[in-house]
Amino acid sequence: MATYTLVPNEDHSPDAGTWSLSTGSDIFDVLNQSLQYVHHNTTAQDFRVGFLSQVLDTGETIDSIQACITAHTGNTRSETAAVLVAVEKGNNADYFTDTHTVTENGGSPATYCSAAETVNPATSAAWEQAAIDGLRMDVEITSFSGGSPTCVLYEAYITVVTTIPPSQTTYTSDDQVTLSGGTLDLKNGNTIIGSKN
Repeated sequence: MATYTLVPNEDHSPDAGTWSLSTGSDIFDVLNQSLQYVHHNTTAQDFRVGFLSQVLDTGETIDSIQACITAHTGNTRSETAAVLVAVEKGNNADYFTDTHTVTENGGSPATYCSAAETVNPATSAAWEQAAIDGLRMDVEITSFSGGSPTCVLYEAYITVVTTIPPSQTTYTSDDQVTLSGGTLDLKNGNTIIGSKN
C-alpha cells in the first residue's frame, strides 16, 4: 500500500468571485506555503485549483481518493461556515462533493476531509491514472451560521491510496537452484534430503 498527497500547482477560473490571499497573487502557491492562507467572508464565491499528478507504477491500483482542507473561522468566537469542497474533472464537472462545518477552533486550523471514495462516480468503476491526472478542487462558502465571520483556509490537498503489487524476485545459484514467485526449481545434479553419510 502507498499513500500519495497531491498538492495544488495551478489556479483555474472560479465560477463566481474569488478569495483574498495573505500574500502573493496565486491561490495554489499560498496553499503550499506554511502559515499562509486564503480567506473570504461572503457566500456564493469560490476558488478553483488544479493538482500535481502522481504517476503510478505498472500494476499499481487506486484504492481511494480523499479531499482535505485545513481551515477555521475568524473574526468570531463561535460562528461557523459551511464549506463546499468539490473534486472535479479537468472540465470542472464534479466527481464528488462534501460540505464541511468549519469552526473557529481556537484560531487554529483543523483538518476536514471527505469520505474516502473507492469508486470513480463518473464510471462506477475503480479509479484509474487518467482520472487523477486532471483533478481539480473547487471550494465555496455556502453559508455562515450568523454574525460576520471570515473563513480562513490554509491547505487544500487530495490523498490517493494505492495497492502496489508484490515484486517478483528471482534468486539463482550456481547449482541451478532457483526461487521465483514462490516456486522452487531444482535443475541438474542430485537432490539430497537429509544428512549426507
